[in-house]
Amino acid sequence: MSLSVCHISTVHSAFDDRIFYKECVSLSKAGYEVTLVINHDKDERVKGVNIKALKPTSSRLKRIFIKPFKAAFKVLKSKPKVIHLHDPELLPLGVLFAVLGKKVVYDMHELVYHQIADKSWIGFPLVRKLISKVYFFIEKISITLFSRVILAEDGYKHYVTSHYANQINKFEYVRNFSILSLIEKINPVNKVTNNKIVIYAGGLTVIRGIKEVIQAVNKLDGVELWLLGSWENERYQKESMNEDKNNVVNYIGQVRMEDVYAYMKVADIGIANLYHLENYLTSLPVKAFEYMACRLPIIMSDFPFWKNVFSECALFVDPKNPTEISEKIKYLISRPELAQIMADKSYKLVYEKYSWEQESNKLVELYQKMLN
Repeated sequence: MSLSVCHISTVHSAFDDRIFYKECVSLSKAGYEVTLVINHDKDERVKGVNIKALKPTSSRLKRIFIKPFKAAFKVLKSKPKVIHLHDPELLPLGVLFAVLGKKVVYDMHELVYHQIADKSWIGFPLVRKLISKVYFFIEKISITLFSRVILAEDGYKHYVTSHYANQINKFEYVRNFSILSLIEKINPVNKVTNNKIVIYAGGLTVIRGIKEVIQAVNKLDGVELWLLGSWENERYQKESMNEDKNNVVNYIGQVRMEDVYAYMKVADIGIANLYHLENYLTSLPVKAFEYMACRLPIIMSDFPFWKNVFSECALFVDPKNPTEISEKIKYLISRPELAQIMADKSYKLVYEKYSWEQESNKLVELYQKMLN
């Protein structure tokens, strides 16, 4: 009889790259009976994973304070040996599970303590600081009770060693790299334009510099911008699209991971234009590795950490400077030989060092250690 494990998220969508395609599918292939409690329109079994649907809500308060307890009933019904949490608002629920004797894993996708300072919807800076202190208190208690904490980024090391030195053995890095075996199987979409294509896939938000990228591409002739993902809100969508004076934006929207790669494979340049925020400065952006796996040269924000990691396959820009972004796009397009060299180096680097195939082994080993 296979061991039952349950992943839970009240924030992400059912076919989230990291949660579903990488972690849940990998554990299913390793022989675990995997249940995923997550936002979806119906219960179904996909790729060996039992999806138990939660009804999405647009209310943040309901999502944070009510939805976790609705999810708890679905989690306990699956009788899991391990409960794997993916959202910070689930920490109190995780504490409850731990007190009940369950093995709980917290998947730290981001440094929430720092991230709270960048969430403008929370309120004034003083309010954000207070909330970050409350969150940190909850996180401290939770991690003390949890069995393991998974870190998605190497950049979290300083935070972990500073605050959790006496519990360092609980932490394991499982980085959010690309599934190369999946990407290799994807056929590209039909390209029906002669224009060069700059592509961005991910959240279409202020702090990811989407408006600046739209402004940059509008300065160029013969270049389109393809956007894949969901807008932060209608106001930002309208504000950004008003900058598309020359009608160069092709808004494709939210699509499944396989389709994202199909679009990437016909693009010419990938872009990751994140603002200079503390939570990003030492991050390893998932989309950068996906661009690399699809053999794309990249234009990225000029963080020192990124310059060190991606120096062979990217050009770097001030994310708030549309003119500089435009110039770097033009520079790459006018030098196809350089773009090809960067693309080849991108693929070689991701194949040798940054694949999910390597990281998935760490996840499976972590589960084996916990359950043995």
